[in-house]
Amino acid sequence: MNIRVLCNYVLVVLGLRKMLPRDVIHSRTVKECGEPMVRLTASPGLFLSGNAVYCRRSVAEKLRSVAAELSGRGLGLYVYELYRSPEEQQARYQKTCRQLEEAYPDAAEREKYARRCTAGVGGGHQTGAAVDLTLCVADGSPLDMGSVYPDKCPEMVTSYRLDKEVMSRRKLLCAVMRKAGFVNYPGEWWHFSYGDRMWAAYRYRRFAIYDVVEKLPE
Repeated sequence: MNIRVLCNYVLVVLGLRKMLPRDVIHSRTVKECGEPMVRLTASPGLFLSGNAVYCRRSVAEKLRSVAAELSGRGLGLYVYELYRSPEEQQARYQKTCRQLEEAYPDAAEREKYARRCTAGVGGGHQTGAAVDLTLCVADGSPLDMGSVYPDKCPEMVTSYRLDKEVMSRRKLLCAVMRKAGFVNYPGEWWHFSYGDRMWAAYRYRRFAIYDVVEKLPE
């Protein structure tokens, strides 16, 4: 770990910086616990899009728990996406690179910027640990959270300054998810995970418990 990365890591620990350097996240080793992938189903307060299908068993249980708590407040969770195969993730990354060709003719510079917009293979979505979601009302209609999923814009940063009502919704979402054991990726208000490298890094754990899932159950 170089001096710059170490300094940024210390700033996060002290609460002076929100986002951990990628090197810190990638430095976490993985000790796969063998927990199975399961199909997530709707439950009280939990609403699913067509892309919300598989995740790790503990992730599913935690999502149902959060949704049940929110349901008592007349709210719920609307899940956009869960597991994403390595092949699909690679296709998304390549698509981002193609879209950036004109703006960034230099391949190295283009790749650097592309990784800010789209993660490479090996992220939380390929492990069954990550979930993209939002708050919704009792009928499943998503609330205004300050930006539209999955648009890439300055407002997608979790701590971006917005009006008080939107900020209070983001704080509520982070609070209930954190209570259940998830961590939020500070660069995207909708992205949470449990058990992957990002979770391990932001929870100051030595290792993650979920590795990449290559094949879903039959």
